[in-house]
Amino acid sequence: MNKFVYYSFWFILVGIILGAFGAHAFKDFLSPEKLASYEVGVRYQLYVGIIGLILTLNHTHFDKKSFKIGTGLLFFGGLLFSGSIYLLTFIEAGLLKKIAIPLTPLGGLSIICSMFLYGLSYYKANKNIK
Repeated sequence: MNKFVYYSFWFILVGIILGAFGAHAFKDFLSPEKLASYEVGVRYQLYVGIIGLILTLNHTHFDKKSFKIGTGLLFFGGLLFSGSIYLLTFIEAGLLKKIAIPLTPLGGLSIICSMFLYGLSYYKANKNIK
């Protein structure tokens, strides 16, 4: 579980740094629409980091197997979702843009599936507790 704590801290740290760039450096050359899109990527990166940190620090309340799968999906989805938004913010056209477009909903779906697995994992670990 320790590696997921590190992943969480890195997600949060990089999210803060990218957010600062968006607020200061990128606002001068990105259109308002592109900047808003970039901010969504940063926001979800921070959400993933915070959710990962909170849940990982409380991992003893969850079923181990489904928790690990859920956490893997959370970080995989966060990378796909936010990473593809960052790419789409700075790339106007070309093959890389065509590759990045379907990655955004795939990343979002991975995050959603991770939340389902967290719920299932919590239920499995606590179904006998009244």
